[in-house]
Amino acid sequence: MHDQYKINDAGDVAYITLNTLEDLQGIRHGFSVKENEKKSDAEPLNFVSPLDRRRFMKELGLPSTDPAMVRQIHSDRVLTIDKDTDPSLLNKSIKADAMITRVKGIPMALLTADCLPLLLVNREAGAAGIAHAGRRGTRQGIAAKTVQTMREEFGARPESTLAAFGPAIGPCCYEVGGDVADGFSRKYEWWEKILKPGRDGRFYLDLFLANRIQLMEAGIEEGNIIEPGLCTSCQSSLLYSYRGEGGIKGHILSFIMLD
Repeated sequence: MHDQYKINDAGDVAYITLNTLEDLQGIRHGFSVKENEKKSDAEPLNFVSPLDRRRFMKELGLPSTDPAMVRQIHSDRVLTIDKDTDPSLLNKSIKADAMITRVKGIPMALLTADCLPLLLVNREAGAAGIAHAGRRGTRQGIAAKTVQTMREEFGARPESTLAAFGPAIGPCCYEVGGDVADGFSRKYEWWEKILKPGRDGRFYLDLFLANRIQLMEAGIEEGNIIEPGLCTSCQSSLLYSYRGEGGIKGHILSFIMLD
């Protein structure tokens, strides 16, 4: 048990939840952990497989269909899911990096292995969202764009919206090249807050802080941003990390659902 999150067992799988979101009625959420299967003779879940995604959902007592997922392309595109949304969405056929909805009973999910999964909840508007914020999506302002779209589509006021960060690579471990740093410095006047000098002309990038600043500029109050500080690279025994493991060994599945 930690101050801001806990690891839960559900059937044969385990997953992380954030304490603040767990206290909210009508919201289900979570982040998968490595070696989800508690049985030592079972194969780890592969979330690229629809069958394993359904199995994970079923173990958590959620709808045992494939969760709503987009084809992640490191963009600022936000997809609105309504009751008439084409079922082909479930096959990751639509290119986007964020989803928002007011429809209950549809888990929205993303796959990451260092990028930041961002969850958004607005109880006042009865809306939820999820966004994939890697370095490219963050540079394009995916967090602020998702907040803005929730306001435009659902009337979700930013000042009453709660934002929560899932596991991602932290500034302690995320080294990027000068070209990445230049991309942020040309766009954001606060770039020096999120980029610190590293080795051989490289920089350490703080995805958490960059998205926190963008959320606050979009109108979300600082106290409504939940940041447990789970670094995928530092905790690669628990979480999959592209950087920490030298390539894709698996994915973290992050989800949120209105219940």
